Amino acid sequence: METTIAFYIEKQIDLDSKLFLQLLDYFNCNKAYYASIDRHGSNEWKAYQDEQQELENHEQSVKKHSMRFKAKSFFYNLKCRITGKSPYVFPIEDNSVSIEDCTIENLVNYLPKDQECLWMNIPALQSDMLANKLKEEVPESVRGDCIPCDFYINLGWHDLFGNINSDKVEYISRAHCSIQLCSNEYPDDIEEYNKRLFTIPVLKMFQSELEEILGPLKKSIFYSW
Repeated sequence: METTIAFYIEKQIDLDSKLFLQLLDYFNCNKAYYASIDRHGSNEWKAYQDEQQELENHEQSVKKHSMRFKAKSFFYNLKCRITGKSPYVFPIEDNSVSIEDCTIENLVNYLPKDQECLWMNIPALQSDMLANKLKEEVPESVRGDCIPCDFYINLGWHDLFGNINSDKVEYISRAHCSIQLCSNEYPDDIEEYNKRLFTIPVLKMFQSELEEILGPLKKSIFYSW
């Protein structure tokens, strides 16, 4: 389960060392918690669609075949439950490679080229301040324990998609750069949370400060489970 607030750019921008260092300086960050680079291009939306098609094909196959096949499927599913392997989760190709040295001095050498995508989970100066303001501005009855203040930076082409106001997964954008604030919790009242979130002054200020570095940004909130 995850809640994501994303500020993103759809057009291609120059991801040079100057912009990279300026962005990390804004967050007062000199080392990432974790980083990886996808050398072959990030295509999460296509991978998700392929996974859903595999699931649909599997369900249709079960319906069409005989009781004997269904019995085999039952015991296969039972085995999956015992071993912890899900029959309905299909592998997504992952071309990303972890970067061991996550200092900024080293990460600057991994700035993405062409279709590459650099992904970083970072400590941020703004994290505690944003968390406190979200607690002040959004009632606990609405937000529950959902305080998105875990920071991620994605540089290079990548997909944004998730659940927005329903159970249906929606495609949002193909972004060239995104700053994401995440939480492993859902708000208790998603509809009201979505209404209130981008009216909060501290998030407006955060977006404005990012735009001084990156240029105009779009924004979205989405959920995944």
